[in-house]
Amino acid sequence: MSCSISVGLFDWTRFAGANQYYPEDLPGDWRLDYFSNEFESCCIDLAAVEKKPDQLREWIEDVDDSFELCFALSSDQHLSLFEQVAGEVDGGRVYALILDVAATEPAIQQLAQGGRTATIGHLQAIKIRRLADLWRPETATSQADFALMPCTDDVHQLRVWVETWTQEMDGIQDEGRATLWLPAYEADARQLMALRQLVELMGH
Repeated sequence: MSCSISVGLFDWTRFAGANQYYPEDLPGDWRLDYFSNEFESCCIDLAAVEKKPDQLREWIEDVDDSFELCFALSSDQHLSLFEQVAGEVDGGRVYALILDVAATEPAIQQLAQGGRTATIGHLQAIKIRRLADLWRPETATSQADFALMPCTDDVHQLRVWVETWTQEMDGIQDEGRATLWLPAYEADARQLMALRQLVELMGH
């Protein structure tokens, strides 16, 4: 059975194509809402907002629940910030936390070992994944429901990667869903739109 694939950006705050994608007069704090109206997912590195709990809370509360809002954590400090905000939010949803366990932070390690979902504060059913377990063409981690593809204009190569990834994860994705990101720091809007179109043409 074909899974549904959500397309978006990893490390969204570093979107290289931002100047070409967003309208010139769009306020900065509206960018995530604008992006979420056109794409289905993004992952935000908490290092970009580690001293901005109000910004983090606003994103969680304001983005539509159908959007897959995810965060990457690489330190116990990031996790403490997330726990603080998760205990204060009034509504909202976080789809997944991506943990960099290579950082050997004790609390991060404990969360990573606790299972594939977690409840933190008022936020329930958060998917927990390790950064190293994201599917990439160079590592091809088997049975991964999150993938990080290199940016390329070669649509044929992209199709091969998507086919390989979806075949390898067949039967393990939650609720028939999977998530596909381009690295924001390399991507432009044209590549992101082309990837989403390809995924739709492939029946995902």
